[in-house]
Amino acid sequence: MLRSLILSVFISCAAFAQNPWEADTYPDEAGFKRRIEPMLQRIADQGFGIRSLAVSKCPDTGLPVKTWALEGEMIISPYTGRAYMQGPTGYFGPKARNEKGEIIAFGGDPLKYDLSPAAAKLLLDPGDTKAKAFLSIPGNLRQQYHFACSNWARAYPLIGDQFSDPWKAQFFHWISEYEENRRPSDGEREFSHISHPHNLVGQEGELLGGNPFDGGTENHKTMWRTSALLYSQLMPDSATISGYPVQDAERITKQMLRDYLKKLLYVGNGEYDSEVYYPYTIKSFMNLYDFSPDPETKELAKFALDFFFATYGLKVVDGAIAGAQKRGYLADPKPDMMDVMQWAFFNNTSRNMDDVVTTMHQATTTYRPNEIIWNIVRKNLAVPFESRISRPFYHMDYPHAFAETFYCSDNFAMGNMQMTIVDNPNQQMVWSAVANGTDGPLCFSGGHPMRGSTSGHSPYTQTLHSKGTMILFTAPTKPERADTASIAQTYKNTPRNNLWIMPKSEQPENYEISHRQKYGADALHGVDPPEEMAAEEIARFWKESIGSASSWFYFPRKVKPVLKNGNYFLETESV
Repeated sequence: MLRSLILSVFISCAAFAQNPWEADTYPDEAGFKRRIEPMLQRIADQGFGIRSLAVSKCPDTGLPVKTWALEGEMIISPYTGRAYMQGPTGYFGPKARNEKGEIIAFGGDPLKYDLSPAAAKLLLDPGDTKAKAFLSIPGNLRQQYHFACSNWARAYPLIGDQFSDPWKAQFFHWISEYEENRRPSDGEREFSHISHPHNLVGQEGELLGGNPFDGGTENHKTMWRTSALLYSQLMPDSATISGYPVQDAERITKQMLRDYLKKLLYVGNGEYDSEVYYPYTIKSFMNLYDFSPDPETKELAKFALDFFFATYGLKVVDGAIAGAQKRGYLADPKPDMMDVMQWAFFNNTSRNMDDVVTTMHQATTTYRPNEIIWNIVRKNLAVPFESRISRPFYHMDYPHAFAETFYCSDNFAMGNMQMTIVDNPNQQMVWSAVANGTDGPLCFSGGHPMRGSTSGHSPYTQTLHSKGTMILFTAPTKPERADTASIAQTYKNTPRNNLWIMPKSEQPENYEISHRQKYGADALHGVDPPEEMAAEEIARFWKESIGSASSWFYFPRKVKPVLKNGNYFLETESV
């Protein structure tokens, strides 16, 4: 079995009264309970059953009408009493009924949002008939795509005993049947072709059961596989999961998760340090930790949770992550899901967190980060420190694809990623710095404005970083045609045990079709700043800047630049 080996490097040789990696070394149980105490009510107060209603307009007043109607069904205006036909029901709305007239399909993924409030309502008031009725709609029971199944795998062990045996039989039925060819959370791409139907168990031989092309992102696959594993351990022996006998589903998904967790140690995480998606992965492993009756499964889940909180926490300053993220953004002034999750466990930010809402999973979990992780996140360790981290390609098939550096002092942290290829160009932080603030973290980043935001990788930009220094280059990337052959020859003569292990589309012999050339072939041009602060001039400047020979620097509004001798200086409360 795996143990939290990642933490062993922080353990001294001194004798401990208890194992330092155990959850019961968590030092702030009273504080955590105090912070979590209002969360169930706040989750319940978010409400449910609104976004999955069909939307239309009263033909007489133009006012909105929301009903449990399918397209083409007759509805009555609540304003004037006129009957009219329901048009398209919207992304989340009802899509199909059975012979009993029950809704058996919704669009989109409404239970990504609505299941936790309904479950919280029943935990607070087991007699709430509205919540029970909502969770008895067949179209809700059948929702087993990634976000929904992770929420069901939390809700079912908590509230399942409040429902009848026929309800459970129907829930198990939809788990056994789950397979679909749509992408339920991808908006307009919902019905784009996928090479293999999605199901709970996944494809054997693929990382986390999903192929690299369209098998789901890492957090999606984690939600499916952890849910399938937990279902296999909680459902009757005669049940099936996406057509697999529960015994086979348990064996297959446990091995997928075991292989994935080993790869985290050996090659690193493909979706590393993602403030956007880590919470979904973490929630899924909390399900296994809290409800699996199998000790090995629980230990695997604990390893995963310890790994994510320790490695992510190493880069946290004032409650926000600094440096590079494979999938993420510069921290927003408003706390996101991961910021809230960290605060609840570690109470580690200067933000005002009075009204935040954490996840249903964290509000009901028995998992606690151990004292070592507590000290890492809260920076109760020797600073400054510098780390250099090897990162793999996204699907964890090749190691050493990206070189990350990170530096942390007692009042700020900075880090970057040297980009060997252009991938996931719109949703990653290439570099950032975060300083301690007095009412929230102060976050800085920058680069070529191709993406029009603080995140994403422009092929015109590269960064170098060491300790407190960041160098950013912006330049055209397309070589002269005469250079292509020599670049290709250099590649062919280079040993493959270095950073040249790239997808074929990025290798120099394919230079004309590389992603870097696809996105960065155009020549950069100059840019004229807006002549005045009129909206038209600002819009023109913004549009023209995307292809300009320029680099932008993003800094908090409250930090005012000072110009001295041709250089700009910025001072924060701590830096």
